[in-house]
Amino acid sequence: MESTSLLAEATTYICSIASGSNGNAYWIQCQDTAIMIDCGIGYREMVKRAKTVGVDLKLLSAIFISHEHSDHVRGLKVLANHHKHMHCYMTAGTAKGVREYYLPLDGSRVHLMPSDGVITVGPIEVTSFAKPHDVKEPVSYTVRTVDGITIGVYTDIGRPTDRLVEELGQCDAVFLESNYDKEMLQKGHYPLYLKNRITGGEGHISNKEAFELIENLPKPYKLQVLVLSHLSGENNKPQLVRELFEPFEEHMKVYTASRNGAGALIKLEKTI
Repeated sequence: MESTSLLAEATTYICSIASGSNGNAYWIQCQDTAIMIDCGIGYREMVKRAKTVGVDLKLLSAIFISHEHSDHVRGLKVLANHHKHMHCYMTAGTAKGVREYYLPLDGSRVHLMPSDGVITVGPIEVTSFAKPHDVKEPVSYTVRTVDGITIGVYTDIGRPTDRLVEELGQCDAVFLESNYDKEMLQKGHYPLYLKNRITGGEGHISNKEAFELIENLPKPYKLQVLVLSHLSGENNKPQLVRELFEPFEEHMKVYTASRNGAGALIKLEKTI
């Protein structure tokens, strides 16, 4: 855990507070400002997890919602009620789908953003871009800080797109979906319609697809931190993911985000 004095430095930190179909929340901090991508766990659990890894929720200035599925928004209303200064950003399509979660907020704190746009929050710049997922207007986010660090939050991405590949190639760190092992999914108990939904190009990407995205990045790797995220509890195993991505540990730090707790608070520094 980093000390309070270290956290006051002009340095970028990231943390997976929650990751998986049981909840998602990704923390990005620069200087004394922080944002979060998605809020899919309850407030009490978020406070508990944040405390264990040294995340200071008082620094939270804004939250960006990627889409309306409950594992990405279920904690939004209570979080906003506890942090009266916090602003919330989402697309108009997402706002329609998440109405029950966001309407109770003060309207002046809810901002509709385009599916391809840029929002600046203090020393943090957030770029949205469309992704294929089975909801109204979903987006991924690429985050840039004044430290010169670029971070991607790419989960629920359906299938790799040219824009995703372009954005990923600019990242120093990324939360990248590695949702399922193909063989486990095929042999598992999910009904056929759900298996088709997951693999049909608007659901999730597999371990193999995530591996290929990293493998095909330009060399030498600009990416210094890879956080494999949104692992399925039914159709994946952290050990499978770690073994598959082990070859990249020579070039970058590789983490597997837990479904049941917060990951490490990771300090990022500009290298190239």
